[in-house]
Amino acid sequence: MSDDDNDVRVHRDPGNTEGDSIEMSKKQKQSARGRAKKRLDELEKMVEVARKNFKQLGGKMSEDKKVLKAQREADRTISELRDQLDYERIRREKLEAQVDLYKREVARLQNQLETQSNMGSESSYFVENPKKKKGRKKASGDREGGVFIRRNVTIPKTTRSDLKIF
Repeated sequence: MSDDDNDVRVHRDPGNTEGDSIEMSKKQKQSARGRAKKRLDELEKMVEVARKNFKQLGGKMSEDKKVLKAQREADRTISELRDQLDYERIRREKLEAQVDLYKREVARLQNQLETQSNMGSESSYFVENPKKKKGRKKASGDREGGVFIRRNVTIPKTTRSDLKIF
């Protein structure tokens, strides 16, 4: 190696991909960074102007296509979600109508049960004596242990067949 090679110190900068670089002072690096930043800003402005010109002349950028595709996908998703919401709303309304129907049916059955239980307690045809339940049966048609009570209560036909006089 010669003395000239030793005077210039060369080192590899981790961000540099072009090979070996010359060692610079902090001030030199700072000014070089400033120039690079200024040049980068100028190039970005030029690229933006070129894009606008391209669009004005009827060109379509790949970025615009991506944005348009993403917008269509979002619109499709929104449409599907609205359809699903409508379906769920209709389903809920049908279930609520069914619940109302069942509530009416339960109320009708409770009313019917209450009516039948009231008729059973009000229209007793026999009052039995609990002590004489196990008596001997007579061959004749006499009934022991009960008194026939007649009331002026109308009984529906369906319940008359259910009542039996012992």
